[in-house]
Amino acid sequence: MIIVYLKGGLGNQMFQYALGRRLSLELKMQLKLDLGWFKGQQKREFELSEFNLPENLALPDFLYKFPPFSHDRLIDKFYFHFNRSIPANIQFVLNEDSNGSFDPRILEVKGSKYLDGYWQSEKYFESVKDQIRSDFTLRKALSAQDQALALEMRSNPRSVSVHVRRGDYVSDSSIINRHYVCTPDYYLETMDLMRSKLGNGIVFYVFSDDPEWCRSEMKYPSDHMIVSDGHRSVPQELDLMSNCQNSIMTNSSFSWWGAWLKDHPQKIVIYPKIWFYNRTTPDLPLEHWQSWQHNTENDWMYIDIPFAKSQYFKKIGQELNLEDPQRFTEKIQWLKIFNRNPQYTNLADKCEVRDYVAKKIGSQYLTKYIGVYSKSSEINWGELPRKFVLKPNHGSHWIIRCENKNRLNIKKACKKLDTWLGKNFYFVQREWQYKNISPKIICEEFLEGDKKLGLLEYKFWCFNGIPKYIEIVYNRFYSTQRTIYDLNWRKVDIQITYPNIDRETPRPEGLSNMLEIAKCLSEGLPFVRVDLYNFNHRIYFGELTLTPAGGFQRIQPTEFDFTLGRELVLPQ
Repeated sequence: MIIVYLKGGLGNQMFQYALGRRLSLELKMQLKLDLGWFKGQQKREFELSEFNLPENLALPDFLYKFPPFSHDRLIDKFYFHFNRSIPANIQFVLNEDSNGSFDPRILEVKGSKYLDGYWQSEKYFESVKDQIRSDFTLRKALSAQDQALALEMRSNPRSVSVHVRRGDYVSDSSIINRHYVCTPDYYLETMDLMRSKLGNGIVFYVFSDDPEWCRSEMKYPSDHMIVSDGHRSVPQELDLMSNCQNSIMTNSSFSWWGAWLKDHPQKIVIYPKIWFYNRTTPDLPLEHWQSWQHNTENDWMYIDIPFAKSQYFKKIGQELNLEDPQRFTEKIQWLKIFNRNPQYTNLADKCEVRDYVAKKIGSQYLTKYIGVYSKSSEINWGELPRKFVLKPNHGSHWIIRCENKNRLNIKKACKKLDTWLGKNFYFVQREWQYKNISPKIICEEFLEGDKKLGLLEYKFWCFNGIPKYIEIVYNRFYSTQRTIYDLNWRKVDIQITYPNIDRETPRPEGLSNMLEIAKCLSEGLPFVRVDLYNFNHRIYFGELTLTPAGGFQRIQPTEFDFTLGRELVLPQ
């Protein structure tokens, strides 16, 4: 039996089914679909049932009591650990490689298998593609009106489908961090390219999960029709789109199937060169399809602003006002989007900022560097001291504090470091200052901190070069406990994301010196948080934070968000 674990939207389900279908045909084994992922799902549902697939594909209900079908995290975790411990050729569960590239070994399997992955490549089912195209025809015909439109598309060799994906691509931060968002510039450039190839008589048929956006934000170089109207099922929309003789794709599996399902002669397919932010997709497009890299100069208008608005409402609970921002959190969003000073890249870079600090206040405030590396394999672990700190230079909250080198899992540490190096922190909260930092690994001295209070971090909130408030974080790397003080060392009854703790912290020795340092480092900046450490009669520089928490901090009471907003004067 070949069992396929289905997950994701329609396009993903189709790729997963297609691989399972090929293996079941070639091995002459029964095909079953594990639909457990859809239980409790609100955004996605099983959508293959509208196609002409073989009957009785669903996995019998009684099997969901047993691993790996139970989808009980503890039970399945134990099972998968056991599965990985046995030789690969006899493993029952086959997991897709994490980078998503085509794996020819999957096509050489023998016996019953359970497939868990996305399998996004025609190479997995090319030998049975006629059967796949037959399977993915609709059981129920389109409406008479849509049949007439489909005939119109098929009859015109210059018909072009334009697929515009919005939805979760611009509202779900976890997806935004992975998937590129095609902008109006991409669509206008590819439509111009298509027009240059096809000539007069071209008609663009636009399919989208956000047709209103396509009407208001897109420009069209010739005749076009916004086809999507919300009255079709997802499979019906896909089937109708596939009738166009040519395709302009977006970076989605749904778009891929719309271009692939019907193999029209001399078909021209254009797809975005950037599909995922942090990895390539060499096996996803077909060889004769054409990639296109558009001018990305204006991407921020179509990506960063919608992201900021959707996340601000989700996390702050208010509509974001960028036209006349009044709250501190609104002004941080404004700075993040519109104030793209090239200097900010160096200030956010944990390596480059040291030069800035040394020039402004002197190198005596910098922690001691042990080494800087471009990848984890360059680290000579034998030469490192017993205690040290490892962190990348291009992100936040990514850190390994090693208190005893002999107890450190080096393999796990390397994996974590290389994972961080492969990420662009800009895509987490759209903080522009991180976007162009060249990733490195920093190894620096281990700061012990106070035995009772732990390592205290003093965060000076500076507005236009003037410190105003001091946020103290206790046990910096192990808790979220904090207290806010004013410059006279009086507690301020506010809460910034995390609750304050009822603790009196002694006024630090050298506070006046710390305030001067914060003032000097924040000079000329509309806002920056200057993070410092102070123990053993010495002050250490931590980092400069231009947009704390990406501007999505909940400040209570709400009035204090406005109070801080009045302190922050935006540049003209």
